[in-house]
Amino acid sequence: MLRCTFSLLFLIAALGTFGQSSVSVQQEAIQLKKKLLEYHVSPRRIDDRFSADVYNRFINSLDPDKLYFSKQDLNDLKPFETKLDDELDGISWNFLGHVTRKFKENLERSEKIVIKHTAEPFDFGKDEIYRSDTIPALDASENETRWRIHLKFETLNELIRLRASMASVSDKEFLAKKEGEARQRARKSSLRMISRILHHPTGYENYMESLFLRSIGLAFDPHSTHFSFTEMEAYMTSLSTEGYYFGITIAENERGEIIVDELTPGGPAWKSGKVHSGDVIEQVRWGGNAWIEVSDMSREEMNELLLDSHQTVMEFMLVRAGGIQNTVLLKKEKMDADENAVKSFLLQDDQRKIGYISLPGFYGAWGDKESARCANDVAKEILKLRKENIDGLILDVRFNRGGSLYEAVAMAGIFIDAGPMGLLRDQSEAVASVKDMNRGTVYDGPLVLMVNGLSASASEFLAAALQDYNRAIIVGGKTYGKATGQRILPMQPGKNEIDSSLDMKSGWGFSTITAMKIYRVTGKTAQKTGVIPDILLPDIYSNLKFGEAYATGALAPDSVVKKTYYSPLKSLPLAELRQKSKERVARSSAFNLTLKYSEEVVKAKERLDTIPLNWTKYNTLVEKEAEVFKVLREVEDQATSAFTVAAHSFEKQRMQVDEFVRQRNEGWMKNLMRDISLEEAFFIICDYIAVSSAN
Repeated sequence: MLRCTFSLLFLIAALGTFGQSSVSVQQEAIQLKKKLLEYHVSPRRIDDRFSADVYNRFINSLDPDKLYFSKQDLNDLKPFETKLDDELDGISWNFLGHVTRKFKENLERSEKIVIKHTAEPFDFGKDEIYRSDTIPALDASENETRWRIHLKFETLNELIRLRASMASVSDKEFLAKKEGEARQRARKSSLRMISRILHHPTGYENYMESLFLRSIGLAFDPHSTHFSFTEMEAYMTSLSTEGYYFGITIAENERGEIIVDELTPGGPAWKSGKVHSGDVIEQVRWGGNAWIEVSDMSREEMNELLLDSHQTVMEFMLVRAGGIQNTVLLKKEKMDADENAVKSFLLQDDQRKIGYISLPGFYGAWGDKESARCANDVAKEILKLRKENIDGLILDVRFNRGGSLYEAVAMAGIFIDAGPMGLLRDQSEAVASVKDMNRGTVYDGPLVLMVNGLSASASEFLAAALQDYNRAIIVGGKTYGKATGQRILPMQPGKNEIDSSLDMKSGWGFSTITAMKIYRVTGKTAQKTGVIPDILLPDIYSNLKFGEAYATGALAPDSVVKKTYYSPLKSLPLAELRQKSKERVARSSAFNLTLKYSEEVVKAKERLDTIPLNWTKYNTLVEKEAEVFKVLREVEDQATSAFTVAAHSFEKQRMQVDEFVRQRNEGWMKNLMRDISLEEAFFIICDYIAVSSAN
């Protein structure tokens, strides 16, 4: 029997993993294994191969840059590689304690190495090479050499950051004045990285336990994981509508960088349109004060900074996937559960008025399977735009990493009258169709859906449904390729749902488990393959090894056979629209530079594998890359002449009475005017309207 509990079926990235537990880690690990075997859509055999996967994931999570464990160290741990499946059967419990002790020794040794090799200046006239290592050092001696090279590389990067403030002086004078400062920054950063682990707020042992439990889940697939009960509490608190916040939750990635984990729907970050899940936070500053290096902070310290009740405005320096850097100014706001979180504007030329709606993520009321708040918000915006007599609509789900599947189904129902939207399959192999139970549509006019390489999960479900029904023209880059659904389950024995009877203080943690595979209404899948747009546009992610297809352990794509009765609309005039778009894109200097940028990002990543630690050579390399990206920025900063952007009547009224709303909307409109992909989407929908009128 196929069970689909929409309130717990989320197409979201895994939550954080760190927290203290009163339950023994062995009990938790065994319970996690049981839950995975019971609910995972493609459960694995718990054997020696599984053991090796858990072992390798755990070691790599501890030492992704190969700075702590030498080959000699790993040889000592090697006997455990095929024993973890036995430990999960309760036969013994030795591995975690052994590696915890060994790793602590290596962390403490690394502290001494960092202090030793940052005590004297580095020689940046000497020709040495930094390599991005994928294999561990041979022994302790080679490990120390690797640390010295790493510290020299970090110092060199700090010097590059400092160079702009002394652009007028010679390289010789600059190095003489700033090498010491840069070296101490590298020292402080490296020691902080080590200290974050040794002196983790939840305790070093709890940190190790959490990473180990997480590795068990990830050995099933990239979206199954474990997190503690305290982390669950923090997540639920983040959904609160009380108090003033920036509207983001943060996490640490595998390199210890602070990243944006999730955006609160309707919060300041969400409404800015400039912050995305997965962005790395490099620096922040209150008002016009000095920038604060986030790399020097733990996640807990960063949370304290964000929650500072005496400050309301903060500037964030962010780096998105692909290396794109931008800054955004956010002002704390009270989270209002009733406020519409969706942004909409009018794009106008001399002939057409096109509605534009941005949807950064799917959201709904926690625990309410009948909730369709996100879809309702979009419907409200459509009604506002229809009062403006729009000729067509552009719905933008670029950078939309997903959310509630129920919301995605309801969203498709806004545009599709009736019929199945997609198919679901769980561990039982039963296949069921999902439908929007509300007949009728909110909007049945010309529609373009914008996607890119960071459109994932629920946004891919929506794109696939609209494409299969010939309901919208899908425009942009190939999507991420995640067609699985996760359930949040309590580890507490005897509990299979998160409800009011759950004892949050029991000490048992929680897990997200991939419990569902999701298919198009045709029976095909977007898993790993993504949704291929009807009209492809140059995408900076197109040349990167990026997406579900490159995620270690991602589930393989497959298909299902089920009789479904759906009635697609008549075919869209895609051949003609593609040709017109292709000709415009070929003439566009901005799109040509986007392609060049995408290629340069790939080349830059390759160059990062082997970097000269000579100041002159590395500085020249950085300057050449900066010039390429500078030209792209200059082209992207040119406003379009294809349309103007305006707020609809309802928003204009808000802008008249709220200065911050006015400034924020003006910022949005300025960004939309400089969005080359949106400009092309505007041309495409206008072409579609013209072709349809002619026929």
